[in-house]
Amino acid sequence: MINAIKYSDMSFEPQFTPLVNEAYEQAKALLGNLPEDVDIVFTDQGASELMGVGGFAESADQINLCIQKGFRNRELQWRNLYGTVMHESFHLQLGFTFDKAPFTALESSIYEGCAVVFEREYSESSVEYADYSRNTDEQLQSWADEIESVGTRYFEDTEMW
Repeated sequence: MINAIKYSDMSFEPQFTPLVNEAYEQAKALLGNLPEDVDIVFTDQGASELMGVGGFAESADQINLCIQKGFRNRELQWRNLYGTVMHESFHLQLGFTFDKAPFTALESSIYEGCAVVFEREYSESSVEYADYSRNTDEQLQSWADEIESVGTRYFEDTEMW
């Protein structure tokens, strides 16, 4: 079950708590070893313009969510929110949380890729932000080489991030 412990906009965000709870319960059923309860903090920063939502695994028992007010397609936003909760729940399961950072850029890429696949397979989220099908193999390999060389420097260097 989710515990919404903070809202940034009480007139807007509470409507999403049933969907967040439903997604978390689904993730628990699929993954099995998630905490029985998780705290949800609704923030006003971190929503993707493409998705209308954003999420962040803060700790083993806290997910931060941001929902963009006035997003153009409410139905898409709701689907993406469901997927975001699934994605962040996957991070909780693997221990890929902010309080355990830093992780190398390569580790982060692998964790993110796994969570994207989980989100894509078990929700109706568009996952457009992680579609690299238009990139060449050479470009992807170049990025992989660069990511491997970064180590944990990106974590403190916002310009590199």
